[in-house]
Amino acid sequence: MRARLVLVPLALAAGCGRHPEPGPAQDTMVHTLALPDLPPPDLPDAPGRATLLGACSTCHTLRYVLDQPPLTRGQWAAEVDKMRHTYGAPFPDEMTAPIVDYLVAVRGTP
Repeated sequence: MRARLVLVPLALAAGCGRHPEPGPAQDTMVHTLALPDLPPPDLPDAPGRATLLGACSTCHTLRYVLDQPPLTRGQWAAEVDKMRHTYGAPFPDEMTAPIVDYLVAVRGTP
């Protein structure tokens, strides 16, 4: 508790609470970037494909599916769980199993 009482006056003496000095003017020019117009990936047909198309394409390109290394069912389940719970992918629990099934079918380990 004593350290806290000592640090507060030092912080105030060092200038905490002052407004920062204005910096250089902000760049107000509009910048554009042209992205390549790539066709959608040709995902293999397998059970769960339609579910994956509907759930995953709302957040990222489906090219990511084909760019992944082969993973085990457990690893794919963890990836789908990460998409839902860490990144907030907006699809319900009942879509998880068909998505994992599809990923295992097209990019699963033998």
